[in-house]
Amino acid sequence: MAKDSIGTILSYEGTPSIDKAYFQLNDTITVKTGEFVSIAHIKEHIFGMIIGIFRLNPFFEQIHADYDSLKDKFPTTEWNKTVVEVKLLGSIKEGKSARISNPPFSGSKVYFSDADEIRTFLGFTESGLNLGNIAAESDKNVNVKINVSKLLQKHLAILAMSGAGKSYTVSVLLEELLSIPKDQGSLGMILFDVHGEYKNFAEPASKEFVSYHNLTRYYDASTMKFALHSLNDSLLFKFLGNISETQQRELLRILREFKENDNTRVFDLKDLIKYIDESPLKVNVKEPLLGWLNLAESQNLFSKTSTFDIFKLIEPGKLTIIDLSNVLNMSHKQLIVAYISNKLFELRRLEKINPLLIILEEAHQFIPQSGTEEFMKSRQIFETIAREGRKFGCALCLVSQRPINLSTTVLSQCNTHLLLRVINPNDLKHISESSEGLDGSSIKLITGLGVGEALLVGSAVKYPVFFKIRERKSQPNKYERDLQQMSLSFNEKKDKNDKDLDLYM
Repeated sequence: MAKDSIGTILSYEGTPSIDKAYFQLNDTITVKTGEFVSIAHIKEHIFGMIIGIFRLNPFFEQIHADYDSLKDKFPTTEWNKTVVEVKLLGSIKEGKSARISNPPFSGSKVYFSDADEIRTFLGFTESGLNLGNIAAESDKNVNVKINVSKLLQKHLAILAMSGAGKSYTVSVLLEELLSIPKDQGSLGMILFDVHGEYKNFAEPASKEFVSYHNLTRYYDASTMKFALHSLNDSLLFKFLGNISETQQRELLRILREFKENDNTRVFDLKDLIKYIDESPLKVNVKEPLLGWLNLAESQNLFSKTSTFDIFKLIEPGKLTIIDLSNVLNMSHKQLIVAYISNKLFELRRLEKINPLLIILEEAHQFIPQSGTEEFMKSRQIFETIAREGRKFGCALCLVSQRPINLSTTVLSQCNTHLLLRVINPNDLKHISESSEGLDGSSIKLITGLGVGEALLVGSAVKYPVFFKIRERKSQPNKYERDLQQMSLSFNEKKDKNDKDLDLYM
């Protein structure tokens, strides 16, 4: 059965060209920006995406001084026409996509692209991660199924303004990754959860939702402690702060002596502080070292043994959540993230753990574009993973609501961007400078995205794809409350306490 056309190509604004075309939309049809269309052309179809919609009326193309007397003499409402701007992406011939060699002819018919055309042209795969859907043939939808390696191996950035649906999108991504069978190459996943938004994954779900608690481990970062002897030199100096090269050399020498006393010995900061305090070091070296070590001890991050098994943080097909919401000190958060990420990357380079994905919420806090040394403790390891991780099977997913504050070095290494609504012009400029596949027309469309609508651009797809994030299967975060709910809860608790006090009195 032949498809019905939705419009006709016009000779308008110097088009059609091999890059752009305009068509007059049939009166009974409605379209949206981001939808895909096909243009009949000789023995092939030209594939394009709608990037603009305009209303035209020849009567109103000039000023009418006597408008009131003329308006009833012409059927002006019948002259209203809709013109649609299409960005031409390529052609489809014999089921294969190719570049456009010749522009479409004026008068050619335009159709909604069918599901097969969309899948063929954009490179969707039936076995891929189902992130959402896009419209095809008006009322039909095509699932946006993306190959997991194409999406993640060269790193992914999920960027959006607050409230646009970042955590919802990450939840959908986690659901898809947790659904990959082990025999199909499932990844190990670790999520640094800054606001405690994903704790629901570690808890049994009610009947109407899918439960992932058997595949999820949960750690409260405020209770985590690290074995001091497990720190390499670079990490040790991050924890100590701005320590001079002379003091670094002295500390390394002391550590060597300290460890040589007993090769199997485990120790904590108190042991090291005592050893240095009793050593014959010069005062100008000893006192600053003791000051830094005592400051590090006050952070309560170290013990003789770690409170967790680093090898069990990553297992194929399982998710580990590191909940940072109870850690208020930003430097403390950075140290936790830096330590765990360093150790996991080292283990992965040595192939001692499964290939993994590190998901970093509020990434701009941990990988800032600039800042003082105190707030840059985790930046170096993520720059290293961004450059080298793809070779060793260590992928990054960076999630941020302030892309402008996120390191350009790291963001530019994320070859796929999943963008939700962004309206800040500085953030948009930063994103466009970091994303090779993003053009001006796509940037303009990002500001008009609704909640849950997204643009996928980069190496995971052949062309930018606007789509609707699918509905989540996991239980929503039951700990998240809005301002009014917090106020109601507080007042209910206060009223109860007041009544209890009155009874007591």
